[in-house]
Amino acid sequence: MPVAPQSNRVLVRHPERPAVLRTPEGALPEIRTPAAHRWWRESRLVNVAVREQLGLEGTVLRCASVDLEPCGGRSATFEIEPARADPAAPAGTRWVEEEPPAARFAALPWEQPRWIAAASDWIGERLAKLNRPRTGPVVQVRNHGYLSCILRAPTGRGAAWFKASPPMHAHETALTAYLAERFPQVVPTVLAADPERAWLLSEEAPGDRLFSLKKSGGPYLPLWKDLLERVARMQIQLGDQLDELRALGVAEWPPQRFAEEMDEAIDRMAESLGAWEEKHGDLAAAPAIQAVRERVPALKDAAAELGESGPPPSLHHGDFHSANILSDGTGTRVIDWAFQAGIAHPFFFLSVVFEEHRDPAARAEVTEAYLAPWRERHDDTSLRRALELAPPLAALHAAFGHQVQLDGARHPWEAVPEARNVVAYLGQAAGAA
Repeated sequence: MPVAPQSNRVLVRHPERPAVLRTPEGALPEIRTPAAHRWWRESRLVNVAVREQLGLEGTVLRCASVDLEPCGGRSATFEIEPARADPAAPAGTRWVEEEPPAARFAALPWEQPRWIAAASDWIGERLAKLNRPRTGPVVQVRNHGYLSCILRAPTGRGAAWFKASPPMHAHETALTAYLAERFPQVVPTVLAADPERAWLLSEEAPGDRLFSLKKSGGPYLPLWKDLLERVARMQIQLGDQLDELRALGVAEWPPQRFAEEMDEAIDRMAESLGAWEEKHGDLAAAPAIQAVRERVPALKDAAAELGESGPPPSLHHGDFHSANILSDGTGTRVIDWAFQAGIAHPFFFLSVVFEEHRDPAARAEVTEAYLAPWRERHDDTSLRRALELAPPLAALHAAFGHQVQLDGARHPWEAVPEARNVVAYLGQAAGAA
């Protein structure tokens, strides 16, 4: 049964005076986005709808509200920044002199007027210096609120992708540039970086998300195995260069820190989740918190043993699944070094890999490919023991990461998914301990 297009509202502020675009009835204009547009962060589809349905060029400044609809749908209100300084009111609308409603929270840089223009200028300047000028306008692909803003710029030699990160992920720009220079076989080429503003400009990696090859019958598993072997060698090398990673500002969660700060971290998550439950309903946080607290002695023992034997701490991606791996069917590149990317036990990232590879035979193949380089330094017994010890701690580490993002969330549509992830990973930590 076809799903009806999604109806959304747009709050268009006049760039030069206190005025808002409204219909003759005084309502905000509506746009229809495709049924597949289920995420408030996918601003490209909103911008296209504003252009095609209202005749207005503009970009999303922020998502102002999200209303849940029957059958899991969503209806949102998007604040739009017109591209022109003095735009004419589209047909069926008029500019109404009024003070636009103030945002309830401090805006991130990409939620500020004229930020897109400044970022576009920076992109153009950097590309010109590389002798690959833009061949078209910069397109806003995603305004992910508290997490990022993604832009795309066409050039004669393929597209360039721009990412701006929030303070909680400020390490991503410097870390990605560092990895791209030293491990070009793992990370896409970085064209320019401004760590102070957390701006990153990268060359487009060829292909699509790796999971698309599974759907099309491509070499999905062989590419996974090849990538995991390369990542293992990268981790082995970086394990001897931790001071360089620390200098980039990454988070550091070696096993011994788990043992020392576990109780405090769980208490903080319990307090935070309780506060969100008071506002937005039951998240089933209490049972997960209780279960993981009962497992704390076992988790501390696992952390102590993991820290005393097996591979030492190294780089951990934090979100290593196919949506963050690009492939053209011959090679792979890893993106999105945000979230919990930093120093931790190297085997932690396998917990995300194993979420995707649930078939025992496939899981055995990718595990063997990953362990092969490690066997050049460690015996198989210690490696296998580390594989047994790591999963509950990796789940707890993921809960810590989602708690960081929950702390950075400002609105229910940002916070509730993060809170649910915290609860889910706490449950995994308790169940796997």
